[in-house]
Amino acid sequence: MAPPTPSSPRESRRSSKSGSGDAYSKPKPHSHHQRHSENSGQQDGRHSKPASERPRLTTRTYSAPLVNQAVVGTRTPHVVSQYANHDTDPHKLAHYRAFNGSAEDGQDEDEVAGVVGPVKRFQPFQTFEVSDSLPEINIAVLGAKGVGKSTFMQRALGLSHPPSSHAAERKIPIDGRIHMVRLLELSIDDVDIDDDDVVEWPETIANKMMPTIDGTLILYNVNDKSSLEAVPDMLSAVDKASLPSVLISCKCDTPLNHRQIDYTAIEQQAKRKIPTLRTLQTSETSPDSYSQAISLILRTIVAHSSARRRAQSNASRPASPKTTSLSGHSRASSEYTGTMVKDQKHSRHDSSLASYSSTDRLRAHRELVQDDMKGSFLLEESASECSSRSGRSSISVDLAQRSPATTSVSFTSFENSVSFNDLVTRLLAQPTSKSDVKFSAIFLALYRKFAAPGRLLEAIVERYDAAEQDGTAEMLTTVTQLRYLSILEMWIGSYPGDFAHPKTKRRMRTFISKISSRDMYAVAAKEMTQHLDVAQEDDDTNWAYSDKNREAANVRSSMSSTASAWLDDPSFSFGEGIDGIKLDDDKSDTTQPSCASTSSSQIIASVEYAQKQSQLLQPVPRLDITKIQWRNLMDQPDDRVARELTRIDWIMFSSVRPRDMVRHVSLSREEKLKCKNVVHVSRMVEHFNQLASWVANFILLRDKPKHRALMLEKFMRVARKLRDMNNYNALGAIIAGVNSSAIHRLNATRELIPPNVGKDWMKYEILMAPSKSHAAYRLAWENSSTERIPYLPLHCRDLVSAQDGNKTFIGDESEGKINWKKFEVMGDVILSIQRAQGTPYTGLGGSRGDPQIKELVLDVKLEKDEDILYERSIQVEPAAQASGGGPSQKFKEFFKR
Repeated sequence: MAPPTPSSPRESRRSSKSGSGDAYSKPKPHSHHQRHSENSGQQDGRHSKPASERPRLTTRTYSAPLVNQAVVGTRTPHVVSQYANHDTDPHKLAHYRAFNGSAEDGQDEDEVAGVVGPVKRFQPFQTFEVSDSLPEINIAVLGAKGVGKSTFMQRALGLSHPPSSHAAERKIPIDGRIHMVRLLELSIDDVDIDDDDVVEWPETIANKMMPTIDGTLILYNVNDKSSLEAVPDMLSAVDKASLPSVLISCKCDTPLNHRQIDYTAIEQQAKRKIPTLRTLQTSETSPDSYSQAISLILRTIVAHSSARRRAQSNASRPASPKTTSLSGHSRASSEYTGTMVKDQKHSRHDSSLASYSSTDRLRAHRELVQDDMKGSFLLEESASECSSRSGRSSISVDLAQRSPATTSVSFTSFENSVSFNDLVTRLLAQPTSKSDVKFSAIFLALYRKFAAPGRLLEAIVERYDAAEQDGTAEMLTTVTQLRYLSILEMWIGSYPGDFAHPKTKRRMRTFISKISSRDMYAVAAKEMTQHLDVAQEDDDTNWAYSDKNREAANVRSSMSSTASAWLDDPSFSFGEGIDGIKLDDDKSDTTQPSCASTSSSQIIASVEYAQKQSQLLQPVPRLDITKIQWRNLMDQPDDRVARELTRIDWIMFSSVRPRDMVRHVSLSREEKLKCKNVVHVSRMVEHFNQLASWVANFILLRDKPKHRALMLEKFMRVARKLRDMNNYNALGAIIAGVNSSAIHRLNATRELIPPNVGKDWMKYEILMAPSKSHAAYRLAWENSSTERIPYLPLHCRDLVSAQDGNKTFIGDESEGKINWKKFEVMGDVILSIQRAQGTPYTGLGGSRGDPQIKELVLDVKLEKDEDILYERSIQVEPAAQASGGGPSQKFKEFFKR
C-alpha cells in the first residue's frame, strides 16, 4: 500500500531530513526502536567509542532507564472494541484500523499501515507536579564544534566537572523565587532554519522531549573563523522569533596576533542589524565572565517575559485544553501556537508551527529592517557589488554558498577598519561589558588622532536630536539622552582643552543652555557648565585634528536642521549671562554636582598640583660625592630610601596626562617644544636615567671591593623594598644601574654579596627581564591591584610600536576607514596608566618628604658618561682581576643553589 501523502509542505521537508544522521535531527522511527532494543550494538554492528571520548547525544547512557509513555489516544477506540466483538479476524481488524484511523496502543495510521515503525516517545525533563511548583527557564547554548560549549556550561552553572550530557541544570533564585535554569547544548548545525527564517528545534535532547526554548546563548571562537559561519542566520532567526539572545565571543584572552576574528567589529555589526542583541566576552583569565553571561540572559528573559504574557493573552486559544502539556512546555517551540494541539504522542516538537498571533504587533517597529536581516550582517557587500547583481533585489544567501574570496574580503574589512559613525554609536550605546566601559575611555583619549572635537560634538548632538524625534516613550527617550549627556560630561571634565576653541565653546554653551530649560537635565547642564568654565587653551586645543584646522578648511556640517538648531542658533541668546545658566548658592540635592563631576574636577586639580610639585624635583648638582655622602646613604634605612624614591616617582608620574604620553612618542622635537606639558613626561624619563647613574656612581666611589659590595648590597635591599611598594619604575632604574657595563663586570665585588641577597636580586632581574616582551613584568603589573608606578620605558615603547607600526586609516583617508586595532593597543597602555593614577600612595611624607635622602638623590654631582664610568670601573678592578680566569668557585656555588 502506498504511503500517505504528507499533510503539509513542512511535513514533507521533515520527512526528507529524517535520515540525515545528525545528532539532533529527527531520526527514522525504526532506528529509534533498534537503538533501544536489547543488544542493539551487536545487531547494527556499530563500534563503541573510546571511554575517554565524551559521548554524543545518541550514544550516551543514563542511570534512569527510558520508559515509553503510553498515553491513550483520543480517536474512536470504542469503535475498534465494538468491531472486535463481532469479528475477531486479525487480518480484518488490521485492515479496519488502517482505513478507519483507529489508534490502539499508541499507533497512528502510518504505523498501522506498516509504512513506519512505532515512534519512540520521550519523557519531559520534569514531572507535572514539579513543574507546577518550580518554574523553569530553558536556554539553548548554540555554537559550532570546538567553541567551548561544555566548558561554558560547566563554569556558567558552577559545576565541578563538565556536564555528562547535553543538558545541565541548576536552581537559581530570580526575583525572590527559585527557578530551574537549564542549559541545553546544541550544535548550531543541528538546528534547522526554514525558508521563512523560522527555527526548527530538534524533537529531543539528552533522550528527553525538547522543552520550550526561552532564550539562546550563541557562542563562537575568536580563534576560528569557521565557527562564525552559521551565526548570522541563527541570530536573524532567533530575533525573528522574538527570543532573547546573547552573542558570546569565546577565548578572548588569546593574543591579538593569534586571533582570526575581531570580536569588537563583529559585535558592532551585529548590534547594528539587531539593536536588541546583547553581547559578552569570555576568557580563561576572567572566570566571572561565564556567570555574567547567565545573569545577562536571565535578566533579558525576565524583562521579556511580561511582553510575552501580554502577547499570549491576546492570542487565539485552542478549542480544547492541552491534554498533556508541561506547564507551557508541551511543544518544543520558541513561541506558543494558537492552533489546536494534537495528541502528545503524535505531536511534533518544534518551534516552526506558528508564532503569537500578536507577534506582528509587538515587532511592528522592526518591520522596516527585516529586509536587511535576510542577509548576513557580517558580510555586507559594497554598493558596486550589489549593483553588479542586477537579478537580485535582496541578499539572502547562506554563508556556505558564498565564494571563499568574498568571505575572506568581508571578514578582513570588518576586522581591520571601522567608520567614525560606528565608533560614535558604540561610544553612546548602553555598556554591556567591561570592554564597552573601557572603550569610552580609550575613544575620548585618542579620537583626536582622526577627528576634531567639533565633529564629535556634532555626531553626539545629532543622535541626541534623533532620540528626541523618534517618537518613543518619554521615559525611554529621557534615559537615552541622559546617557548621551553623561558621555558629554565625562568628555568635558577629562579634556576641557578640546572645547577651548571659541566656536566650539560657543556651540557647547548654546547646547547646554537649551537643555537646562528641562528640569530633568538641569543638574547635568550645571555640571557641564562648571567644566566648561575652566576650559582654556592647552596642548589639547590645537593638537592633531583640531577645530582650528577644521574651520580653516571650511568643513561644512552634515547635521540635520533640527539637530543643527541645538548648536548653531543665531537667534538664541543665553538669557542670564554668557553661561546661560544661573549658578546660585542653592545647596539642595538637585543642584549638587554628581560624583562623576566632582571626581573629574579633583583629578584635574591633582594633576595641576603634581605638575607644580614636579618642577621642584629638578636635579640641582651642587654637591660632590664623597665618603660623607657615601656613609650618609649607607646609614639610611632601606625602607626610608625606597619610600622617598617612590614619593619622587609618584609626583612625577601624577603630573603626566595620558595624552602627554601620546604626544611624547608621536611628535617631532620641534613640535614638542610647542607643547608645555610634554616636559613632564621628559622629566620622568630623565629621572629614570638619573637613578641609574646615581647607583653606578655610588658603587664606583670606593676603591676596595668590600666597600663596593656593601653599597651594591644596599641597592639590592632597596630594590626589594621598591618591589614591595610596586614601584616598578625605580626598581627598573636600579636594575639598569647595577647591570650597566661599568658595574656588571665587577666580579670581585659581586662575590662578596650574601647568598640570600643574591637570590632575591635574581628574582627581580627575572621580573624585569626583557625576555618574551617583558612577559613577567606585564603579568605582575596587571595583577597589582594596589598603589603602583609603571616601568615607564616599556609603556613608552609600546606606544611607539603602535604609533609607528600601524596606519591610522585603512586605505585612503577620504574613505574614513579607521584602523581601530591601532588605537586599541594604544588604549590599553593609556588605560593602565589612568588606573594606576587613580590609586594614589599614602604615607609618603607629603610634598616635603625626606629632605636628607632627597638631597642625596637630586643634589649630588653625577657622572653620566658611560665611557668615563667604565674607565673608573677598570681602575678600581682591573680587567685581569675582574675576569680572573672565570667566576670563582664561590660564585659558581652561589649559582648552583
